[in-house]
Amino acid sequence: NGKPLASLNSVKIMCDSTEIGSINHVTPGQSCSVTYNDTSNGIRNYSIYAVSEKGDGMPSVVSLFVGTDIPTSPGNVKLVDANGIAHISWTAPNIGMNGEDIAPSQLTYDILRNDNQLVAHDISGTSFDDVSVDLNTSNQQFCQYAVKAKTVAGSSDYAMSNPIVKGAPYELPFHESFPNGSLSYGFWGTDGIGAKWSISSNTSSDNDGGCALFNPSRAEGSSTLYSGKINIAGLSSVKLDYDCYVTPGS
Repeated sequence: NGKPLASLNSVKIMCDSTEIGSINHVTPGQSCSVTYNDTSNGIRNYSIYAVSEKGDGMPSVVSLFVGTDIPTSPGNVKLVDANGIAHISWTAPNIGMNGEDIAPSQLTYDILRNDNQLVAHDISGTSFDDVSVDLNTSNQQFCQYAVKAKTVAGSSDYAMSNPIVKGAPYELPFHESFPNGSLSYGFWGTDGIGAKWSISSNTSSDNDGGCALFNPSRAEGSSTLYSGKINIAGLSSVKLDYDCYVTPGS
């Protein structure tokens, strides 16, 4: 009713629906404190209410994350070819999904390769060498990795590395004319925004019935067509020759 309290019987402290403390023989306006060692992980709702001879008062409630936080994803995941070995590095997250600080000692990592093989499990540190794959043998294809961070509370989402090409490099002389709309070499890659490359049998510059065709969908479109790895070891310079045809009026 807004009138000053004459007396109080106690103050009750709750964590969710469990009473975790009680202070008896308190007086109105008295400062009180309770220490509670919560060993769980997650969001907890702490409430405090006073008790008088008239009954229980309205609770004051605060929500708080306690324990070890779930990590955010690793940053700057990078893949490089280190003399034929896939070397993956990353930066450790230092903030959890609930905004709590995370120490490096609390973290472990899983690493997944793009052939769906889990190549590392519960490792520490911020780098890993995948010695199970040789980047310089077999047919060329993309190689890529994903890294996730873990604590006792849970796991982050996977963070992707850049892709690189693995496989035996092609030797010189390297000649590709896309005969009859097909590939002489197994690996070619493309990327772009508002444009794409395709292999066509509609025209050719050397009468073999094939070419690589650039198809922009808008004036500002751009795209890249790139080959696989080519061995240029021991050469001081290399030369690229190509034929280009632009449709008149385009």
